[in-house]
Amino acid sequence: MWEEARKQELRSGATVSRPEIGANPPSLDAHGLKVCDFRREVPLNGEGPGAVELRCMALGGDALGRPDWDLERIRGVCNACAVPREAARRPCLYLVPFKTVRDGTAHDYFACRWFYKLKPEEPATTTGWMCGGCTYWFPMPPIHLLKDLDGQARYMIQFHRDYWANPPKHKPFFVRGTPPPPTNWLRRLVDWMRWSFVP
Repeated sequence: MWEEARKQELRSGATVSRPEIGANPPSLDAHGLKVCDFRREVPLNGEGPGAVELRCMALGGDALGRPDWDLERIRGVCNACAVPREAARRPCLYLVPFKTVRDGTAHDYFACRWFYKLKPEEPATTTGWMCGGCTYWFPMPPIHLLKDLDGQARYMIQFHRDYWANPPKHKPFFVRGTPPPPTNWLRRLVDWMRWSFVP
């Protein structure tokens, strides 16, 4: 697959993104989409058996479309998305990936539930520096156990859009963000359980 993309790149003169050296080509699902934990199928009632709509948690739960009608458009969005790769580097309970349009271009961003207010004018586009050495990192459980991840993504999208539309005139020297999570592992486990399982 990557060899075909390279041949096409050489023929057309356009740049085709390739994986890093030593990386495996991404796995594809039954629809030919890059495998992603943040995409889910939602059955459509009254549309016949097997009718589903694909929704993206990083878009705040918005619909990508129906694979039987919009498959090529969905492939264009999903196969170019950086969320699965970056979120898999060091999966963290506090990581919130979100996709939004800025200056007319679609972008993939990553925010931390604790520190997203520290630099909202430039949210992270990769997780290497953000999560790699974080002392508050906590392993992410299976994604179906996370409570309201699409709601958190919606909040991040709206927060950043509001900030970009109305940036503060004078940025304070020190931004007081959300207090960091407790460092005691037992306390973090209790907080995670309360956050995940209590309605």
